[in-house]
Amino acid sequence: MIFTPNEIQRLFGIIDFRLAKIIADILGVNQLTPEDKILLERNNVEWRKELGKISPYYQAYLFGKLSGVLSPSQLQSIDYSDFSQYIERKQFKTFSNTEKAMLNAAATRSYAYIKSMGSRMKDIINNTVSQEEIKLLTEQQRILEHTTIKKEMIEGVLKKKSIQSIVSDIGHSLEDWNRDWGRIVETEMQGIYQIGVAQQIMENYGAEALVYKEVYQQACSSCIHAYTTQGIGSKPRIFKLIDLIANGDNIGLKRKDWKPVLGPQHPFCYDEKTEVYTDQGWKLFTELNQTENFLSMNLENREVEFVKATRYVNQIYKGLMYCRKNKDIDLMTTPNHFHVCKTRSGIELIKEIDLYNCSLIALDFESEEKFGFKYIKSSKVKPTFKMYEGFICDVELEKYHTLFIRRNGKVCISGKCRCNLRHIPKVYVWDEELKTFIPPKDYKRKIQRESKVRIYVGDKEFIV
Repeated sequence: MIFTPNEIQRLFGIIDFRLAKIIADILGVNQLTPEDKILLERNNVEWRKELGKISPYYQAYLFGKLSGVLSPSQLQSIDYSDFSQYIERKQFKTFSNTEKAMLNAAATRSYAYIKSMGSRMKDIINNTVSQEEIKLLTEQQRILEHTTIKKEMIEGVLKKKSIQSIVSDIGHSLEDWNRDWGRIVETEMQGIYQIGVAQQIMENYGAEALVYKEVYQQACSSCIHAYTTQGIGSKPRIFKLIDLIANGDNIGLKRKDWKPVLGPQHPFCYDEKTEVYTDQGWKLFTELNQTENFLSMNLENREVEFVKATRYVNQIYKGLMYCRKNKDIDLMTTPNHFHVCKTRSGIELIKEIDLYNCSLIALDFESEEKFGFKYIKSSKVKPTFKMYEGFICDVELEKYHTLFIRRNGKVCISGKCRCNLRHIPKVYVWDEELKTFIPPKDYKRKIQRESKVRIYVGDKEFIV
């Protein structure tokens, strides 16, 4: 045998330790199981020193709540040191029992995701060792049949080669595992941030606060059906916030089973091999550090500028992907993804299903200052379909909602669907002419103005 059962168990123990350390560092020591704590202690990790501290996971939730009450301009004035002081000085309200229960449920889910990665790693190790065992025995038998070299010498040489091969395979896998761990953590941090935003709405307006999704002009049919009464421009469907939260998400569900949800109705994302152009150069979506601005095109005047992201999307996905590839175009996206296309009317965002009569835009991307365009007929970029299991990525931008993306060296412009959550004060009514909710004419006479509140973030004071 290349490895004994005890040696394999030692490898598994290393994986379990790494996972327990990640959970302690991100989710907090309160999420550790008794077995996790014992494992950390065996490896000289003094986890008790972290008791009482607010973990990064819960800090993301607090920042979400802060984002739900401060204006965009107020939020932009806050830097990391301000928020660190906000945490250290405990300038936030103590978690209620409801919040504690909700946060615990979310953290439990995140714990399960991280642990599932450990199970995947163990399966890969088992399969790698098993395959090398078979190869070793086969090669050993072949050599013995054609040589007089002692069996012991053959076994020693081949076993050494097998161990080197296993180490190499596991070494390559470690790169993927580290990346996947990071993305799982990032995804869960984003999720708890969104929960924080929703929680702030509940605190301000109650668990049954009325909300709607603001559906923009190029939204897909699924969003239009889920969030409008009679199509784009019509009165939105109104939901109770608590109902949207209870619906969870649509990840892994068939389209016919999609429900209205708090977050994205469905993923509109790129695969792991796709790059996006930023003010820091080309980056894989998986390499983004949330300090970038993204090159985007205003489709009305075709001018480009670097735009700030409002949300980073990074999630596990299992399902169908659309692939469009020729000598100029290389795209792999989730179904119903929007692409920037040339039509008879000009340049528009067109959903995947309608690309048959449009032209995708491929780019001669010569430099940051110069962008040359050429148009590729979609008939020359017929879609193929692939079942995909892995991470999908995207970003949401403050405006324009177009990205310059690259895959296998081929550059084009693409887009996405975006529907924003909005709160509706109970007294507000829909104005058909303005296409928005407004207060009734006698609103000011009937409703007293609420007192303004002071919020401190470190040494900075905000009036909200």
